[in-house]
Amino acid sequence: MTAIARALKKPLIWVIVLTLAYLGILALRPSEAYFGVPGQWTWSGRPPAASTIPRWWPGIVALGLTAIAAITFDKHWPNLSRRWRALAIGFLVIAIPLTQILLKYVHYQNPIEFYLYRTIGPHNGFWQIAVSIEALGDYLRTYPAQMQAMEGVFGHLTTHPPGNILYLWLWRTGFEALPGLAHSVAHWLRGYNCADLAFVTLPNAHIAAALGQMSLPLLSGFTVLPLYVWGKRLGGGQTGWRAASMFALVPALSLFTMRWDSVYPFFAATAFATLHIGLDDNKPALWLLAGGIVSIASFCSFGNAPLAPGMALYAAFYLWAKSPRALWQAWRGWLALLLGGYSVWGIFHVTTGVAFWDLLAITGNIQATLRSNYSYGQWLFYNIYDVLAFTGVPVGVVFVAEAVRGWKRMWRRRINIFLLPALTVSGVLMAVNIAGVSPGEVGRLWMIWMTGMAVVTAIWLQSQSKSQRTYTLLVGLLALQSLWMTLFLRVSPTGMPSYVPRRPGNPEVATTVQVTFEQDIRLVGYAVEPVQTTPGGTVDLTLYWQAKTRPDLPYTIFTHLTAAGGALQAQNDGMPAGNTLPTSCWLPGEVVADHRPIEIPADAPPGAYTAQVGLYYLPTLTRLPIIDGGAGDFFRLPFTITVEEWANGRIGE
Repeated sequence: MTAIARALKKPLIWVIVLTLAYLGILALRPSEAYFGVPGQWTWSGRPPAASTIPRWWPGIVALGLTAIAAITFDKHWPNLSRRWRALAIGFLVIAIPLTQILLKYVHYQNPIEFYLYRTIGPHNGFWQIAVSIEALGDYLRTYPAQMQAMEGVFGHLTTHPPGNILYLWLWRTGFEALPGLAHSVAHWLRGYNCADLAFVTLPNAHIAAALGQMSLPLLSGFTVLPLYVWGKRLGGGQTGWRAASMFALVPALSLFTMRWDSVYPFFAATAFATLHIGLDDNKPALWLLAGGIVSIASFCSFGNAPLAPGMALYAAFYLWAKSPRALWQAWRGWLALLLGGYSVWGIFHVTTGVAFWDLLAITGNIQATLRSNYSYGQWLFYNIYDVLAFTGVPVGVVFVAEAVRGWKRMWRRRINIFLLPALTVSGVLMAVNIAGVSPGEVGRLWMIWMTGMAVVTAIWLQSQSKSQRTYTLLVGLLALQSLWMTLFLRVSPTGMPSYVPRRPGNPEVATTVQVTFEQDIRLVGYAVEPVQTTPGGTVDLTLYWQAKTRPDLPYTIFTHLTAAGGALQAQNDGMPAGNTLPTSCWLPGEVVADHRPIEIPADAPPGAYTAQVGLYYLPTLTRLPIIDGGAGDFFRLPFTITVEEWANGRIGE
């Protein structure tokens, strides 16, 4: 029993046991209680479909290469040159978004579909509002009313400050200044949502602005840069590398790819690294900068606001470790941190008249309504469980052990700077959890604190006699858990139908013609029957179209039958193929068969009718001109339709 008791006191044993246990829970899903509070809120999930197995391998390779690179660089880190260390960090910057995309490929054959749909779908709202703003100043001055107006429309916008909307508005403005680039990006994105006429008819810059949110995985990769600096300041270069490389394998990063929360860790790591350097070098200017970074983060999401007390707690622990007297001697730093923390909000207040607390009050009221349906006691436990699981059980277990050890030493007044991340992160998390302001989804909402947990684990590794082997084990388990959670959880639905690439049609053209309209849309043939009919009859006309490149807009095709004097007698206007295949969905080079039955009115006069064909853009009724094979804005097909009267049961007697 003594040997077992000693083993159970070692965090590494718990790391292995609890990681494997959690993987089993993910696979078997024995109870919803492991994934939330049943009846209130749970993470959804199901086993992966067998059809997805061939798509596992790119993600497995990406995780494997990241883990192997992490272990290899770590083994040789003390002897690496500055150039190789920079290359190693650069590898992580690229590996993080690449791994996210390849793991998303497991469930989405076209990952771009996920990233676009998540941006423009009903779960978002930020992009939709950013591209609809007509006067930015007026919008921001009325932002409290704008938040309240979003209730029941876009739920996230009722509790968020305007930072993310402003970010996407800047993307839109940038694309408006670069129309050529905007067209190229918009043309590419339209192809993934070509049948949504409200989407494809938006201006190019508006559609292209979606790229601002779609690129968030790329931005999330840069978190390792300040995280490395922070770890290096605390424990040396190898500690910085271990913190950065373990963070690269945190499961939440891939699960919540392209969610705004995946970028916020960058703000957290940058703020803590900047503050730590300011404390080390006694530079109040860096305190100011750290506060400014937190101000930007909270301007994007109130969920980042706890970074402010986190900064204060970190600085207080640091100064206390030096000398209690240092707490008040650093008054310039405290003032700078306070000014920096309110800097962005102060500018916003002065320019718009809207204060931080105005928006916070609206958010607080809405959150209070949401919390009224939650069980406080159950979420008090589950929030901690959730954030530790999504950080990665290996990192979570070590973090808990180090936090307990840190507070014990704090009680005995034996604090040192190596305990700063554990004390700060655990202190803020417990305070926020007890306050009950974040029930549910903290595996996503508390991602900002996962950077600190990675630093805590990296510092802990320094104390291990076989740190290299222990680090290798942690990295391997993190990679495995990231894969497993990707396979068995579904945490970011798009709320839109799946994108299914369409195969090009290849119908046989009956009678060929060669007419080219603007936008390089070609009429290449037709078929018609009968050419002789009566009032009340139907002429079956099939047009064959081809576009060299996919048109950007959904054009309406018109077919008009006119009498000899030019009077319109019958028509069929509509989207191609019975309104099922807009021109915005045509594939380059494919031939589209467009069947157009034309009903002859019962009171149509007899005579020879000619058929006129063309295209127009419905919102403006602007016709496309012919640029080759004819003139004007319609083409007269080379046949006539004879409409004859009935007489004694026969035609034209």
